[in-house]
Amino acid sequence: MGLAVVWIALVVNSVYGGHLTGLFFHGQPFPVPPELNSIPLYVHPNAGYDGQFYRMVAHDPFLTRGFWAYMDSASLRASRVLVPFAAWLLGAGNDRAIDVAYIAIQVLSIGIGVFVTGLLARLHTRSTWWAVSYLLAPVVWLSLERQLLDGPFLALTCAWIWAVTTGRWGIATVMAASAALCRETGVILVGALGLAALLDRQWRRAAFAVLSILPSLAWLMYTRAMLPLQDSLAATNLGYRGGRWNPPLQSIIKRFWNWPEFPGLNPEWQMPQHVTELFAVAGVLFAVLYAFRAAVKWPRDPVALAAAGFALLAALLPSWRFFAEFYGFGRSFAPLLFLVMILGWRTQPRIAAIPTGLQYPRFLLEAGGSAWRALQLLRF
Repeated sequence: MGLAVVWIALVVNSVYGGHLTGLFFHGQPFPVPPELNSIPLYVHPNAGYDGQFYRMVAHDPFLTRGFWAYMDSASLRASRVLVPFAAWLLGAGNDRAIDVAYIAIQVLSIGIGVFVTGLLARLHTRSTWWAVSYLLAPVVWLSLERQLLDGPFLALTCAWIWAVTTGRWGIATVMAASAALCRETGVILVGALGLAALLDRQWRRAAFAVLSILPSLAWLMYTRAMLPLQDSLAATNLGYRGGRWNPPLQSIIKRFWNWPEFPGLNPEWQMPQHVTELFAVAGVLFAVLYAFRAAVKWPRDPVALAAAGFALLAALLPSWRFFAEFYGFGRSFAPLLFLVMILGWRTQPRIAAIPTGLQYPRFLLEAGGSAWRALQLLRF
């Protein structure tokens, strides 16, 4: 956590002129609700990124202040309420305190992830130094850089793995329910928990797993009642509109010969970005195949079933465009990479680390570009 705090201090003071709001990547095309004008805001010259919308949810978690009108897809953003609501709660509803609370939750999730990964390493008779592997997950720093939900979601996944590994089913159920409120893909953890219980004929545990989805369903119904009907951004990204499901793995494989242009990127950097993106896609493909193999080997294991669930999602996506951008698929399938790594600790730790390792060229290229831009800003 200390490393994360130092990183935040350096970036905020050197790049964003001391404005914490710079971390939310507010873009120039998106206005801010007048109620938040009293808070100094750092505005990025581009369209910004998702963190700006989750910040608005944190300031209006119950959708009663009308902030949804300033979001690109209010139904999707509001459904991912766990972290924004926790920030609102921690900040006692005070607009100035909520931003700090939101960032504090991001930092705390890193500490929890590292600690629990160390516990998992000991359970698998590995060195506790493997806890550092959580810090090395690119999604942790991508999430911290732009205040996204994927870092906290990975921490919840990590805690869920520890709970099911140690047989703490009550905690596992709570973690699954929390993950489903954090991101819709959290239902995979719920499903893995319930399916494993059914296969073991643990009916009570299966019933609680089913019940754990109720908070998410209730919140979804609430958001639908509070918001006007609109298309889901997730549906647009996944290519559901007028599309059809392809044979398994076809979309991932198609990405290898579909090279999209990267707008705003200098021509000399297009090829390195393409190549490193393909390394990252190859890592996801490797993880998908490894997860399916693990599910066959351990068919009643919740961890293996969860990995297979994320792998199935990746394998059945209808468009290669979902894998067009590392900031998209690299974040969405970070839990898959982590689950595969944990499964690999049982027999093949080095092989199971390959999927995450293949993300590094693209992550380091992005980090290097960000560092260069920061130096340019400091120079002027």
